[in-house]
Amino acid sequence: MKKHTLVILVVLGLILVNYTLYFKGNLAKIPMDDAQQMVIANFGSCLDDGCKRMDITVTKKDGKNLVIADFIGLKDDSVHSIKEQFYVEKKESSWKMWEKLKPQFICQKDRGQQKFAEDFCK
Repeated sequence: MKKHTLVILVVLGLILVNYTLYFKGNLAKIPMDDAQQMVIANFGSCLDDGCKRMDITVTKKDGKNLVIADFIGLKDDSVHSIKEQFYVEKKESSWKMWEKLKPQFICQKDRGQQKFAEDFCK
């Protein structure tokens, strides 16, 4: 009986160690500096002369890292703001974009929706 208990404890210990290591690697959160660099590399920085504000958020969705970049106050006659979203994963020692979601838009007054949606503005 003691041998069975010991085997069960060892197996449970190995499962717990593997579970912890798996989630430690997959639940690591992308640093804000890395997220900002990825946003600028993939979408540019509108702050120079294209928009009033750029907000970047890093969050978890379904256990995955999601980077959200809101480009607010665009100098455009139909689009006021654009939301770009993408999932990232860590490959070896660096973060990589692995799935980009459809952009969402807020329209200028009388040009369409006033909350972020995938519909393009008129």
